[in-house]
Amino acid sequence: MKEYMELAERAVLEAGDMLTKYTLSFTDAQKADGDPHTLWDELVGFKVSCQLEDSTGLKVYTENYDNPEEQMQEGSFWWVDPIDGTRSMTHGENYFSISAGLIVHGEPVVGAVYQPKKRILLSAFKDGGAFVKAGYSNQRRLA
Repeated sequence: MKEYMELAERAVLEAGDMLTKYTLSFTDAQKADGDPHTLWDELVGFKVSCQLEDSTGLKVYTENYDNPEEQMQEGSFWWVDPIDGTRSMTHGENYFSISAGLIVHGEPVVGAVYQPKKRILLSAFKDGGAFVKAGYSNQRRLA
């Protein structure tokens, strides 16, 4: 499981770096439920999904996927929220993150959440503990 955690970490870190590398200008589009949705949501989702699927062969679902019955038929799959806090991001605030998790038989077993503006990475894997990495440098075990 640790290898899957490290893969999820790399995927969210690289996507977050992509967001912060460029001076971003945002044009809001609207999701059906009224939440903001941008081209960056699509790009980040595509980048993370491709990396995870190419590396593991497992199907990737995102928050925009609208068929949970099909999703739950998969024995194992990745769940990705490309940008949680799009509204915050489009307003130049620091309160958004990119997350990826591995679900096996309905149970989350790996997760990684990255806050690009704060450069904080949280990750965990089942029976292996939870970790925080700030500024990419020092990793310490939380639990």
